[in-house]
Formats: sequence, C-alpha cells, structure tokens
Amino acid sequence: MKMAGVKGKSGGSNRKSLAEHERDGTFRNDKHGSLLVKPDHLTWLEMPTILDHTQPVTKEIIFKTISAYLYKYGQSAAEDELMLSLLVDQVQIYRDAKEIYESKGATATIGRKLASTVISDAGKEISRYLAEFHLTKNTRAPIPIEGESEEVDPVADFLKGNE
Repeated sequence: MKMAGVKGKSGGSNRKSLAEHERDGTFRNDKHGSLLVKPDHLTWLEMPTILDHTQPVTKEIIFKTISAYLYKYGQSAAEDELMLSLLVDQVQIYRDAKEIYESKGATATIGRKLASTVISDAGKEISRYLAEFHLTKNTRAPIPIEGESEEVDPVADFLKGNE
C-alpha cells in the first residue's frame, strides 16, 4: 500500500513501470510521460520546402501548401483567405531575408535593418499568424489520451451555460 511520506511506500522504489500503467490503462502522459503527443502521432519533421530559400518557390505555391495544411487539420475557412495571404507575405519576406543573409553574411542589411533582424521579425510574425490558425504548440487543443476520462467541473459547465 502506498503511503505519502513513508519511506519505501510513497511511490519511489515501488512505483509502477510505464508498461504496468499502460497495461492497467492508467497511463497518463501528463503524469507518467514526457511526450507532448501520443507515440502513435509522433513523426519525423523535415524543413518545409516553402521555408527553404534555396528552393524555387512562388507565393502561389506557398499559399497552396499552407492552405492544404490548414485544410488537413480542419483550420481553413473562407474568411481566413486574407489572413493566409498575410502569412504568405511573411513567409516570402523570411525567404528573401534568409537568401540575402546567406549570400552576403552576418552584416547584410535590408534597408536599414540587418537581414538577421528581418529574419527574426518575420519568424515572430509567422508564429503569430500560425497561432491564429491554432497551429502552434500553445494554441493547439491537446490530443486526448485514450482511456483517460476528462474531469468535469460542474461550476465551469454552469458558467458556460451547459447543464
């Protein structure tokens, strides 16, 4: 029997292994794991072609690539065309600045700004637009862990208008 604060009985040396938690259906990634996504959703990520300044890519290709990605993850709606166009502009600025930076070195400038600053600023804007589409780590809904029930807060449900 586990007992909090009692040496040898508080989950230290006698704690369940991950395999035991998985077998018993009690595994919770937030308690027992360090993964942000379920293992069967893990994938190896590659640099998107649209961000690789060495690849010839037009704004139309950038738009279609991001649009397809948004559609795949259920984040595209007709009213988002303008925001997507602004995101595409930021990706193009990033690509152009990266090309200048790589060809001319760390002291390269675009107007009065260092190319590295333009790259950083464009990256921040891209991240902001991705958040609008719920595509950043902090804005995505967490993937529910199979077998884990969601806690119900009756007060929060009441305040939301649910019964």
